[in-house]
Amino acid sequence: MDFSFSDSVWHIKGREGREDKAVGFHPPGNWDKVIDIEHCLLPSPLMAEIYAFVRAWSHESGLSYWNVQTKCGFLRELSIRSGEMEQGKEKVLVNLITSENSPRRLQALADSLIQKWGEEIDGVVNTVCLSKHRTPAAYNTEAQHVLAGASFIMAKLRGLEFKISPSSFFQTNKYQTEKLYRVIEEFTENNPNQVVYDLYCGTGTIGLSIARNTNAREIYGFELVQSAVDDAIANAERNGIENVQYFGGDLAKTLREEGSKGTLPKPDIVVTDPPRIGMHQQCVKDILDLNPLRVIYVSCNPVTQARDLRHFLQQGYELLKLQTVDMFPNTPHIETVALLQKSE
Repeated sequence: MDFSFSDSVWHIKGREGREDKAVGFHPPGNWDKVIDIEHCLLPSPLMAEIYAFVRAWSHESGLSYWNVQTKCGFLRELSIRSGEMEQGKEKVLVNLITSENSPRRLQALADSLIQKWGEEIDGVVNTVCLSKHRTPAAYNTEAQHVLAGASFIMAKLRGLEFKISPSSFFQTNKYQTEKLYRVIEEFTENNPNQVVYDLYCGTGTIGLSIARNTNAREIYGFELVQSAVDDAIANAERNGIENVQYFGGDLAKTLREEGSKGTLPKPDIVVTDPPRIGMHQQCVKDILDLNPLRVIYVSCNPVTQARDLRHFLQQGYELLKLQTVDMFPNTPHIETVALLQKSE
C-alpha cells in the first residue's frame, strides 16, 4: 500500500491532531492535502503496525514533509509491499520515496524497523525522485538505495514465484489476485497453439500465469518500466518458463515496431492491463491493426475502460463477458475484466 507525506493537513471536524504534518491518504478530489491516519485498517496487521511505526518516527524525526504546491519537502511517499508467506508469516518490503538523494537521513529508521520486526521485513529501501514537478513513479526516479536487507520481495501466485522490485507494479491484494488471474485464464478459453500479447505486463505475472496454466504456444510481454522487464525475465527463468519474451519501452512505439510491423507472429489474444488513465489511443489503434480474435481488457477504472472499449465495438468487436473482481474491499473501487471477440 502507498501512503503520502504532506505538511498540508486535511482536518476532520471534531478530531484533534497535528496542524503541520500528515501521513496517510488524500481526501477525494483534493490532491494538495493529506488526512493524517493514525491506524489504517485496510492492510494486513503486520503492514498496519509498520505503517504506524514509520508514521510516528517520521512525525518526531524533524524531517520535512512534501508540499504539492511549493514542491518542497524531503519525505514524499511510503510504500509497504506484502510478499511471500513463510510458515504462516508474512514478509514485507518498505520503500521510502524522498525528493533528495540523502539516504543516511533514513538509516536510523531502517535499523529500528529491522531491530523490531527482524526477518518479517525482507528489506528497507529509499527511492529518490528529484523531479520536483512529477509524481514519483518507476519511470521518473533517479536513484534507489538499500538501507537494510534486500532490494526486492518474493511473492507466490498461481503456482509461480515472482521477484518484485520496489518500482515494479504488482497487484495490491494477493488473495483476490488469484481470483483475478483465474478469470483471465478462463477468458483465454485455453485453446492450444495460441499466441498471446501481454500489454502493460509489469513483472510478467499475467503472462506467466497464462503460460503455466493454459496451453498458449507463445507469449510476448510489453512494458515501459525497465526494472519490471528485468524482473519479468528473471521470473520466467526462475519458474522454468521458456515460451515467453519481453520488450521494454514506450508501448505506443514498441507494440507497433515489434508487433504490427515487426517479425513477431500475429496474436490470437491480446491481454491489456493499463493504469487508471486507460490506454493511449495509439495503442488502441495498434491493437486494432493487429486484428486479434480476442481482447481481454483488465482495468481498475471502469470509466476509462468503457471509453476504450467503445473503439473496439465500433471496429467490429463484441463484448462477450464482463467480470468484476473486488480487489479493494471496503472501498468504492473495483477491478473489471472484459472479453471482446472479433465478429465473424
